[in-house]
Amino acid sequence: MPKGGVYRVYSLNKSYGAMGVGGGLYVNQYGAYKYETPSKEKLALAIDMDKI
Repeated sequence: MPKGGVYRVYSLNKSYGAMGVGGGLYVNQYGAYKYETPSKEKLALAIDMDKI
């Protein structure tokens, strides 16, 4: 995974301390990365689109 890339977290494996980012790739939960939750506006939009 290239440094500085942007990835979505699709799963959490607590037993290994890893976050699944798709394609069979995992990121160490305790590694050096920046995790951001979506803004309330983007989250509301995603919920609305899920209803379609």
